[in-house]
Amino acid sequence: MVIAVGSSRTGRKFKTLEGDALKIPPFLGENYDAHWAGISFRRKRILDVGADVGSTASYFLEKGAETVYAVEGDPSLYRELKVNAGRIKGIVPVRMWINSSEQISKLIKTYSPDVVKTDCEGCEVYLVDVPNEILVLVPEYLVEAHTEDVFNRIRRKFVQNKYEVSTFTFKTVKIVAAKAKV
Repeated sequence: MVIAVGSSRTGRKFKTLEGDALKIPPFLGENYDAHWAGISFRRKRILDVGADVGSTASYFLEKGAETVYAVEGDPSLYRELKVNAGRIKGIVPVRMWINSSEQISKLIKTYSPDVVKTDCEGCEVYLVDVPNEILVLVPEYLVEAHTEDVFNRIRRKFVQNKYEVSTFTFKTVKIVAAKAKV
Protein backbone atom coordinates (compact mmCIF):
# COMPACT_ATOMS: atom_id res chain seq x y z
CA MET A 1 0.00 0.00 0.00
CA VAL A 2 1.44 3.39 -1.00
CA ILE A 3 1.30 5.96 1.75
CA ALA A 4 3.04 8.87 0.06
CA VAL A 5 4.76 9.67 -3.19
CA GLY A 6 7.67 12.10 -3.36
CA SER A 7 10.82 12.85 -5.25
CA SER A 8 14.45 13.03 -4.36
CA ARG A 9 16.65 16.10 -4.72
CA THR A 10 17.66 14.89 -8.19
CA GLY A 11 14.03 14.61 -9.25
CA ARG A 12 13.98 10.79 -9.19
CA LYS A 13 10.63 9.60 -7.95
CA PHE A 14 10.20 7.19 -5.07
CA LYS A 15 7.24 5.67 -3.34
CA THR A 16 6.89 5.38 0.41
CA LEU A 17 5.45 1.99 1.22
CA GLU A 18 3.82 0.74 4.39
CA GLY A 19 6.19 1.16 7.33
CA ASP A 20 9.68 2.50 6.77
CA ALA A 21 10.23 0.85 3.39
CA LEU A 22 10.79 2.80 0.21
CA LYS A 23 10.79 1.67 -3.35
CA ILE A 24 13.09 3.45 -5.78
CA PRO A 25 12.10 3.01 -9.41
CA PRO A 26 14.60 1.28 -11.71
CA PHE A 27 17.38 3.50 -12.97
CA LEU A 28 17.13 4.40 -16.67
CA GLY A 29 13.76 2.64 -16.88
CA GLU A 30 15.21 -0.88 -16.69
CA ASN A 31 12.92 -3.80 -15.86
CA TYR A 32 14.66 -5.52 -12.94
CA ASP A 33 12.26 -8.47 -12.92
CA ALA A 34 13.34 -9.23 -16.50
CA HIS A 35 16.93 -8.19 -15.89
CA TRP A 36 17.57 -10.40 -12.85
CA ALA A 37 14.97 -13.09 -13.62
CA GLY A 38 15.14 -16.42 -11.85
CA ILE A 39 17.51 -15.38 -9.07
CA SER A 40 16.51 -15.64 -5.43
CA PHE A 41 17.73 -12.83 -3.20
CA ARG A 42 15.88 -14.06 -0.10
CA ARG A 43 17.98 -13.82 3.09
CA LYS A 44 21.14 -13.03 1.13
CA ARG A 45 23.83 -10.39 1.54
CA ILE A 46 24.28 -8.59 -1.79
CA LEU A 47 27.34 -6.67 -2.94
CA ASP A 48 25.83 -4.23 -5.46
CA VAL A 49 28.68 -2.72 -7.49
CA GLY A 50 27.32 0.16 -9.54
CA ALA A 51 24.45 0.90 -7.18
CA ASP A 52 23.36 4.25 -8.71
CA VAL A 53 20.94 5.94 -6.27
CA GLY A 54 19.98 2.63 -4.69
CA SER A 55 17.40 1.41 -7.19
CA THR A 56 18.79 -2.13 -7.46
CA ALA A 57 19.43 -2.23 -3.71
CA SER A 58 15.79 -1.32 -3.15
CA TYR A 59 14.75 -4.05 -5.59
CA PHE A 60 16.95 -6.69 -3.89
CA LEU A 61 15.51 -5.79 -0.47
CA GLU A 62 11.98 -5.93 -1.87
CA LYS A 63 12.83 -9.47 -3.06
CA GLY A 64 13.93 -10.50 0.44
CA ALA A 65 17.64 -9.64 0.64
CA GLU A 66 18.98 -9.28 4.15
CA THR A 67 21.51 -6.50 3.48
CA VAL A 68 22.76 -4.73 0.37
CA TYR A 69 26.25 -3.22 0.35
CA ALA A 70 25.67 -0.58 -2.31
CA VAL A 71 28.90 0.54 -3.98
CA GLU A 72 28.85 3.73 -6.05
CA GLY A 73 31.72 5.92 -7.22
CA ASP A 74 29.92 8.75 -8.99
CA PRO A 75 29.75 11.61 -6.44
CA SER A 76 26.26 12.85 -7.34
CA LEU A 77 24.78 9.34 -7.46
CA TYR A 78 26.51 8.48 -4.18
CA ARG A 79 25.04 11.55 -2.43
CA GLU A 80 21.56 10.43 -3.47
CA LEU A 81 22.34 6.81 -2.54
CA LYS A 82 23.36 7.93 0.94
CA VAL A 83 20.10 9.87 1.37
CA ASN A 84 18.08 6.88 0.18
CA ALA A 85 20.04 4.51 2.43
CA GLY A 86 18.98 6.67 5.37
CA ARG A 87 15.37 6.02 4.38
CA ILE A 88 15.60 2.32 3.51
CA LYS A 89 16.64 -0.17 6.16
CA GLY A 90 19.15 -2.69 4.84
CA ILE A 91 21.17 -0.53 2.44
CA VAL A 92 24.78 0.13 3.44
CA PRO A 93 26.26 2.80 1.12
CA VAL A 94 29.91 2.42 0.14
CA ARG A 95 31.66 5.15 -1.84
CA MET A 96 34.26 3.66 -4.13
CA TRP A 97 35.15 4.12 -7.77
CA ILE A 98 36.22 0.65 -8.96
CA ASN A 99 39.40 0.71 -11.03
CA SER A 100 41.22 -2.45 -9.96
CA SER A 101 40.70 -6.12 -9.16
CA GLU A 102 42.23 -5.43 -5.73
CA GLN A 103 39.27 -3.19 -4.87
CA ILE A 104 36.75 -5.88 -5.83
CA SER A 105 38.76 -8.45 -3.86
CA LYS A 106 38.76 -6.19 -0.80
CA LEU A 107 35.00 -5.67 -1.05
CA ILE A 108 34.43 -9.44 -1.24
CA LYS A 109 36.69 -10.10 1.76
CA THR A 110 35.19 -7.23 3.78
CA TYR A 111 31.48 -7.92 3.20
CA SER A 112 31.37 -11.72 2.54
CA PRO A 113 28.43 -11.43 0.15
CA ASP A 114 26.22 -14.28 -1.05
CA VAL A 115 25.73 -12.50 -4.38
CA VAL A 116 27.86 -9.97 -6.26
CA LYS A 117 26.03 -7.89 -8.85
CA THR A 118 28.07 -5.65 -11.11
CA ASP A 119 26.57 -3.03 -13.38
CA CYS A 120 29.28 -0.42 -13.28
CA GLU A 121 29.64 0.67 -16.90
CA GLY A 122 33.00 -0.97 -17.53
CA CYS A 123 34.48 -1.90 -14.16
CA GLU A 124 33.27 -5.49 -14.59
CA VAL A 125 36.50 -6.13 -16.51
CA TYR A 126 38.34 -6.14 -13.15
CA LEU A 127 36.51 -9.32 -12.11
CA VAL A 128 38.66 -11.21 -14.62
CA ASP A 129 41.77 -10.49 -12.52
CA VAL A 130 40.27 -11.22 -9.10
CA PRO A 131 42.29 -14.15 -7.72
CA ASN A 132 40.38 -17.44 -8.03
CA GLU A 133 40.66 -18.16 -4.30
CA ILE A 134 38.78 -14.90 -3.62
CA LEU A 135 36.32 -15.22 -6.50
CA VAL A 136 35.08 -18.60 -5.23
CA LEU A 137 34.23 -17.12 -1.82
CA VAL A 138 31.03 -15.82 -3.41
CA PRO A 139 28.37 -18.39 -4.34
CA GLU A 140 26.61 -16.30 -6.98
CA TYR A 141 27.41 -13.51 -9.45
CA LEU A 142 25.32 -11.32 -11.77
CA VAL A 143 27.51 -9.41 -14.18
CA GLU A 144 26.50 -6.92 -16.85
CA ALA A 145 29.18 -7.00 -19.53
CA HIS A 146 29.48 -3.98 -21.77
CA THR A 147 31.71 -5.49 -24.47
CA GLU A 148 31.77 -8.87 -26.19
CA ASP A 149 35.41 -9.43 -25.15
CA VAL A 150 34.71 -8.78 -21.46
CA PHE A 151 31.55 -10.92 -21.63
CA ASN A 152 33.56 -13.88 -23.00
CA ARG A 153 36.44 -13.45 -20.54
CA ILE A 154 34.12 -13.27 -17.52
CA ARG A 155 32.09 -16.25 -18.71
CA ARG A 156 35.29 -18.31 -19.16
CA LYS A 157 36.58 -17.33 -15.70
CA PHE A 158 33.41 -18.61 -14.04
CA VAL A 159 33.40 -21.84 -16.07
CA GLN A 160 37.07 -22.45 -15.17
CA ASN A 161 36.13 -22.00 -11.49
CA LYS A 162 33.34 -24.60 -11.70
CA TYR A 163 30.34 -22.24 -11.66
CA GLU A 164 27.12 -23.06 -13.47
CA VAL A 165 26.91 -20.25 -16.00
CA SER A 166 23.93 -18.93 -17.87
CA THR A 167 24.00 -15.94 -20.15
CA PHE A 168 21.33 -13.77 -21.64
CA THR A 169 20.91 -10.47 -23.37
CA PHE A 170 18.65 -7.76 -22.05
CA LYS A 171 18.14 -5.19 -24.77
CA THR A 172 21.76 -4.59 -25.84
CA VAL A 173 23.49 -5.66 -22.62
CA LYS A 174 24.91 -9.15 -22.10
CA ILE A 175 24.52 -10.61 -18.62
CA VAL A 176 26.45 -13.47 -17.06
CA ALA A 177 24.73 -15.27 -14.18
CA ALA A 178 27.11 -17.63 -12.39
CA LYS A 179 26.26 -19.95 -9.51
CA ALA A 180 28.73 -22.13 -7.63
CA LYS A 181 28.08 -25.83 -8.20
CA VAL A 182 27.01 -27.52 -5.01
